[in-house]
Amino acid sequence: MLGKRLQYFVCFIGVALSLFYEIECRPTESIDTETIFARCGDKKTLQCLTEDGQKGCIMKNGIVESNTGKLVLESVTKNDEGLYECFITDPSIPARRYNVILSESETTSCK
Repeated sequence: MLGKRLQYFVCFIGVALSLFYEIECRPTESIDTETIFARCGDKKTLQCLTEDGQKGCIMKNGIVESNTGKLVLESVTKNDEGLYECFITDPSIPARRYNVILSESETTSCK
């Protein structure tokens, strides 16, 4: 329980500092980007876990979307499209990125 609170606190402080000092919060140097193609209504799960089970937080546009190591997009919409970044509290652990893209035929009709 304390670990989850500490992890949320670390994510919160990172966001707060980036807003206060007008700097952009970035994941560690080793970044793996996975492109996820989706259609409207698809269910997609983004993971932010290390091999040993350490959980990170997932952010989109500087906003924490999940601090549990997992983000489930229940029914993908146009608002879900974009770059999601995974931050792990230990800076020696590589971060990951997810680029969620709607298929071309869906972008005009998807809300």
